[in-house]
Formats: sequence, C-alpha cells, structure tokens
Amino acid sequence: MRLPLTIGRAQRTRMRSRAREGPSSSILAGVDLRQLEIFAKVAELGSFSRAAEALSLTQPTVSEHIRALEDELGLRLLDRLGRGAAVTPAGRLLLSHAHRLLALSREARQAMDGFLGKMSGELLIGASTIPGNTSFRP
Repeated sequence: MRLPLTIGRAQRTRMRSRAREGPSSSILAGVDLRQLEIFAKVAELGSFSRAAEALSLTQPTVSEHIRALEDELGLRLLDRLGRGAAVTPAGRLLLSHAHRLLALSREARQAMDGFLGKMSGELLIGASTIPGNTSFRP
C-alpha cells in the first residue's frame, strides 16, 4: 500500500535544486558551523532565549539561524513549546553529528594555532569549597 506524500513548495524547490546540483552535492552544503553551534546550544538549554544569552546574541537572531538551518535541511529540528524548545528525532540525529563537527573544528583550530606556535584550548580548574568553609586558628 502506498501512502500519499505531501511536500511543500519550498521543500520541492530545494529538492529540485539539489537534483540539478548533481550527486556530489551535500545536504549540509549550505549549513555553517555557527548554525550548528547555535542549534546545539538551543538543544542543550532547551530555550531560544537562554541560548541567545549564553551565546551573547539576541533571541530573534538565534531564531533566524535555527529557521535557516531547518529550511536548508528541509526538516524540523526543534519543536517550539511555549517558552521552551524540544529536539525532534531529526534534531537528535543532527545533534550527534553537530557535536562531532564542532569538536573537530576546535581540534583543527588548536592544531593550526599549535603550528603557528600559539597555545590555545580550554583550561579547566577545579577547587574544593572545604578550605573556604574551614576556619583555621593559630
């Protein structure tokens, strides 16, 4: 049994343009790392406004990046839930790849900085609160 497939005008246009581009074109050809970074932050925090704050962007800018990413892929990546956002199944699939791509981008930047003799990366410092909560008497 065949079920009818409903495809919107925008999705048909994207499919036709990709078909003209040939088999070597990538579904991620129009996606940039900044879009993936913003998408990953919204997914992590579950909120467009909290992601905007964490990335020092405005909420409309974050929304526009997500909309452009969803339009490019022809998929809904996030369900908008009032003040929050939940990752869709398609979004979960992209998110796992986005994390790897972003990590690879950081590694490439660190490798190039190392080649140039610059130190870069993340420095994590841990500390205990116990010394601050203990009073020492002479």
